[in-house]
Amino acid sequence: MKDKGFVLGLVTISFLNAFAGQATKSSISFAVTDMYLKPLGGADVCAWTMSGDTIRAKSSSAGRVVFSYAKNQAALALSVSKKGYAARYLDLGQADCAKGKLGDVMLPPAQPGLYGTAGNMVAAKRDFGFKKAVMVDLMIPAPCDGEYTVTDFDTLSVKEDTITLYWVPQYGRTLGENMFESKGGCFLFEVENDAPFVTYGHQGHSRGNRINVEVSTVLNAKNLENTGLVQQKVQVFTVKFPANAGKYVFYQGGGVAQDIEPHPDKDLGCFAFVITK
Repeated sequence: MKDKGFVLGLVTISFLNAFAGQATKSSISFAVTDMYLKPLGGADVCAWTMSGDTIRAKSSSAGRVVFSYAKNQAALALSVSKKGYAARYLDLGQADCAKGKLGDVMLPPAQPGLYGTAGNMVAAKRDFGFKKAVMVDLMIPAPCDGEYTVTDFDTLSVKEDTITLYWVPQYGRTLGENMFESKGGCFLFEVENDAPFVTYGHQGHSRGNRINVEVSTVLNAKNLENTGLVQQKVQVFTVKFPANAGKYVFYQGGGVAQDIEPHPDKDLGCFAFVITK
């Protein structure tokens, strides 16, 4: 009887410990998608707890992720990554952990470019040439004044009257100011033969055949890998414009607050393409 009682006591203690362990566990679930909101399987997920523990998981073929952690870990740092895609870094606070469920985590392509609706890149980021304007009379040109040119163009065959592309800008560091929103956004110019796609003069005013573009936001977030002031932008937009045959250059405006207009930026580059019907 003594031995049976001892064994029974051990079983009871083990059961209580297991029950207590389950009671102190919490879980978080979310879905990983690409920029087209399609499930993204095989993504690597890594979570770090406040005590320094590391939890690893992978997204299923349906893009779902579920992982458990100690309930007393009120905050987690989370990374989601997959080869060929831009990694995302998120900080989860008490409110996020209490819900037990996050919104979808979108992974854009790692390479900046213009993408078609089928997922293929239709125009890669390119460098442009710049011929600085010279001083005329006593007028000193602004640093951005001059002619902007590009020689290599991607070819895009379009049957529709309008075209919608997914635009993944060059990722960059930010101190909190989103230059895309604050400086006027993106520009599309039709190019005449081998002429400059845009010319800036008269202290930063642009001249060229500018085409109106309809821009919608798909993702506009910041990566919190290093936290602090300097963070990384992660952005995806759709751009829609008339699909008329011709040569075009699309670019994101850059510059500083003193510039009259945003202008092509060396780091941001441009996207040059020929539309054929």
